[in-house]
Amino acid sequence: VGSEMCIRDRRRPVWVDEESPESGSPVASSVVMRLLAAQPEPDLTVDIVDIGRQLRPLCSALGGYLRRPVVTDPTEAVDRLRQLASAADLAALRLRSEGTVPPPGIIVITNFGFALPESVLGEVAALINLAAEARLSLVFTGESDWQRLAPAPLLREISEVALPVPAAAGARILDPWTRRPWEFRPDALGGAQLDQVARALFAAR
Repeated sequence: VGSEMCIRDRRRPVWVDEESPESGSPVASSVVMRLLAAQPEPDLTVDIVDIGRQLRPLCSALGGYLRRPVVTDPTEAVDRLRQLASAADLAALRLRSEGTVPPPGIIVITNFGFALPESVLGEVAALINLAAEARLSLVFTGESDWQRLAPAPLLREISEVALPVPAAAGARILDPWTRRPWEFRPDALGGAQLDQVARALFAAR
């Protein structure tokens, strides 16, 4: 599986830029629920790599979508991401050669870039490259303050490819068309509301 970034048919991952797990987790949960609502297919699966154990409410709510255990160990995370990259590569190959459309999937990685070894970033890059053909949606959470941090080159490139979603309320975002700043207020889901939305989505499958 290659590790170079590719601009061909790329489906951008969502990066929830969090100041703390408490601020990022409800926003990531909301993003995942929106992705589930947009793809109400019975064979959709969700894989969660949650080294910091910050998405426990979401993991509990999504029991019916999790066909594999939530990964909380860094070593197991490396194995899972390699398995997912290999499966995505095979799904893309079958789509090209046989026209077989794969089932959709959502992959969530918390504390992205810092809870995982640099050696596995190639698999993440491959998942991004294959996301359109393999029908994958990727959601990352983590800090991306590159003025203070010194990320690996591939990690920086992934962050530049990703669609940033600030977790902090009142974040200022520059509109690319008007070049004017506007205030972004993220959706957040947690507690009983998260459970209610998850039950409604699962019932609609």
